[in-house]
Amino acid sequence: MHFKYSTITIQFQTFFIGNFYFIIIKIKKMATQLNAWKIFLRGRIHEEKQQFEEALSLYDDALKIDPENLSFIKAKFNATTSVVKLNMAQKIQLDEIKKEYEELGKSLTGENDIPEVWVKELSSLLNRLNEVESTPLLKSIAGVSVVW
Repeated sequence: MHFKYSTITIQFQTFFIGNFYFIIIKIKKMATQLNAWKIFLRGRIHEEKQQFEEALSLYDDALKIDPENLSFIKAKFNATTSVVKLNMAQKIQLDEIKKEYEELGKSLTGENDIPEVWVKELSSLLNRLNEVESTPLLKSIAGVSVVW
């Protein structure tokens, strides 16, 4: 027994198979975009917690999936700007601590060279330095050395 397919049947099969693959491709693309948005939103959460290194890493991952997404690009720019501002603020604080230490060295000499005063002033500077170190950008750095 021979079956003959009509042109309409072959065209329908081709149309159906072609559209089926098209639908699968669309579903895969949508799943990929959903994944990119999940990664992006995790990055936003880290950014709001001021965990900028993690946020920037996640934004990079999201941009690898969808490099033209303006929300992802803008978020990465904003996080990078926050890191730069925070870094500048930390540098200013560190410079102030260094300057105060130099002033201590000049003022606590001779008869003013009293160990208890040194301990009090150095402890105060150390506490301020610990505050600078505990800011979000530096939390992940193993330690900060200051040469006195």
